[in-house]
Order: sequence, then structure tokens, then C-alpha cells
Amino acid sequence: MKINIFFRSLTGLIFCFAFAGFTFSSAKAENRIAQTYYAPNMAIAYDTFIDAVNAKLPQLNIQKFYGNQIVSSKNLLDSVENGMVYIGHIVPHMYSKIKAGNIIAAMPFVTNDAKDAAALFYEEKFIDFAEQEFNKYDLKLVGITWASPYHLLTKKKINSLAELEGLKIRAIGTTANVLSQFGAVCLSTAPEDLYMALEDGTLDGVVLGSAYEYKQADLYETAK
Repeated sequence: MKINIFFRSLTGLIFCFAFAGFTFSSAKAENRIAQTYYAPNMAIAYDTFIDAVNAKLPQLNIQKFYGNQIVSSKNLLDSVENGMVYIGHIVPHMYSKIKAGNIIAAMPFVTNDAKDAAALFYEEKFIDFAEQEFNKYDLKLVGITWASPYHLLTKKKINSLAELEGLKIRAIGTTANVLSQFGAVCLSTAPEDLYMALEDGTLDGVVLGSAYEYKQADLYETAK
């Protein structure tokens, strides 16, 4: 099986589209399933991509689904590999089988701005490293785009790093490693479960995206 990866980089994290093996030009007309880990009102890039593919290749007739509608986010990569889902929009460091996921996700954080990040990817050839690592798992790098910096959203105001101690934070990858150094308890909660986890006290805070995305997902209603 061949899986292709759409690599979405930022001065923050990366995102991927994983595809079940097929040849676009010879694909037979049939309904196919695509799913993102995002909620519908947060999935602008995903919607744009799937709509573009359907416009170019209408015979694929890809049906869009969102977080947890077909499978849970934690099972999304496996579902692509076994053919249940045709296209999966994922983050690689959610999946332990992608060994370099944490490194690839963390490296853009070392840059100061978009210019430095572009130099890291193209002049310093970090993009080649990412492609080589994905190839080890039969994944293929397709391209990169940019996104905004990520923010920590919490239910109570945090005035110092010391106040992170004991807080239950949804964070994964290197972000979780860093927050853990300050005593935070980091949990790998699926994006589709974040609202209720904040509401019922399972989580005290979240690292998922930017402030704008937290507003899109209505998380600001439970975490001020």
C-alpha cells in the first residue's frame, strides 16, 4: 500500500493528508470517503483541498467527513491503511508508528519567522529529511503550506510557568514534553472530545491551534 502525505508546516506544528494507494488518472467512478480530525468549522484547508480534487477528478466523488464522524481521530491513520477511509487529514505526531513525527513537528518552532522557517526547509534541506523519514513508512511528502502560531488555552488565567504544575493539558509530541517539564499533566485527547473534556473538568487546558481556531471550535465557551 502506498500512502501520500500532504505536509502542512508552520512556525509550529505540521499537518498531513494520508491517501490510500491509487492512481488518480485511472480511478474508477465510485464514492470515496475522506475524513479530517477537525470539526467542520475548523476545516478550511481540508475543505479547499477535497473540493479541488473533486473539481479536477469528479469521477472520484470524494465525500467529506469531519472529526469522529466515521472513525475516531486516533484510528484515522489505520483506517486509511486498511482502506476504510480513502483520504485522512492527520497530524503525524499523533501516531507512534511515525517515529520522526515529533521531530518533524517540533523543528519549525526553532525559527523566528516565516523567512527563517523557509530557509530551514529549503536552504537547510529539512524538507528532504522529512520526505526521507516519511518514505520509511511508505508515506510520500506532497507539499507544504503555512499556518499561525499555536496558543495554550486554559480554563483559568495562568500568570506564570509555575502555575502550570498539576494542570491537565491536552498536548502531544514535543509540546507535551516541554509542558511536562513545568509539571503539567499532558493528555492526548482527540480533538473531537476537547469541548466536553473542558466542560466536565477532564482537561484544564488545550494546545490545538491558534486563538482564532479555538473560537471556531467554540472552546472559548468553556475555557476563557
